[in-house]
Amino acid sequence: MDLSNGSTLKLRSGLRYRSAYDTNPLSSEAAALGYQPWVRTDEQYLGDLSATWSSSNDNLSLTAYVRNIGDNEHRTNATLNLIAQPMGPAIVSADTRLTEPLTFGFVLTARR
Repeated sequence: MDLSNGSTLKLRSGLRYRSAYDTNPLSSEAAALGYQPWVRTDEQYLGDLSATWSSSNDNLSLTAYVRNIGDNEHRTNATLNLIAQPMGPAIVSADTRLTEPLTFGFVLTARR
């Protein structure tokens, strides 16, 4: 969008869809003990917005952005570690990686 002083403003939005999927498999021993063989990650929608102002000579620009507007954190990977117990197996640790939470910021660019 052209502004009256010759500078420009660009608005952008994006929506990402990630379908449901199974993350790391458990060991065959864990599956044999009755644990589900996979860790399920549900479907997700992630939205982003940004606005960039550029000077009339393009020597200066400022971008403001917001990523993951809904602060929709979800598993991207999961690992479960099991040990045998007399009463049955027990989960002793679980490692999970999450997507980035709501993130926002500014980027200033100067050119000669």
